Amino acid sequence: MPTTGKATTTEILEGRRDRDSGAVSVLGADLAWRGRAGIVLRESGDHADLTVQEVLRHFSTYHPDSRDPDEVIDAVGLGGRERALT
Repeated sequence: MPTTGKATTTEILEGRRDRDSGAVSVLGADLAWRGRAGIVLRESGDHADLTVQEVLRHFSTYHPDSRDPDEVIDAVGLGGRERALT
């Protein structure tokens, strides 16, 4: 059964996937804005076996201008808990 491409289209619009070809725009604007948009995933998987630092490093890859995960850990008062499991 062929897929409709809705999930792929959504991932491209969210900036989580690069397009293979063609152009994508929203309200006439190209995706230059995508680095400024945030998303909240409905499911992100089970991260119980990952440390705080590993989870932050993983999710920081979703944004091109993310802060250093170690800096974020300190900023939110989790210094010393980097290796704690989530």
